[in-house]
Amino acid sequence: MPARRVTSNVKRNHRSLRVAEKEDRLAKEELIEFGGVVSEALPDNRYRVLLENGVEIWAYASGKMQKHRIRILAGDRVTLEMSPYDLTKGRINFRHKS
Repeated sequence: MPARRVTSNVKRNHRSLRVAEKEDRLAKEELIEFGGVVSEALPDNRYRVLLENGVEIWAYASGKMQKHRIRILAGDRVTLEMSPYDLTKGRINFRHKS
């Protein structure tokens, strides 16, 4: 009878432990939320948004908004989130009812 090969559960557990440690180190940065008004609807689910502080930025509709086909038109009030590293682009994650 051939020797039975032992699967290395220790290796698998060690690998998953390393992945968990890496996720802890590379945590996502906090996103900044802003409110604004869509000033122009552009092609490809992109929009020009005028923020409450007077700055105009480019934004795109989030994946869930695209999935549920939520229409965003010029003049709509929206909430968007932006990365602290690039304050010229954002992601629209909520359209307020008029």
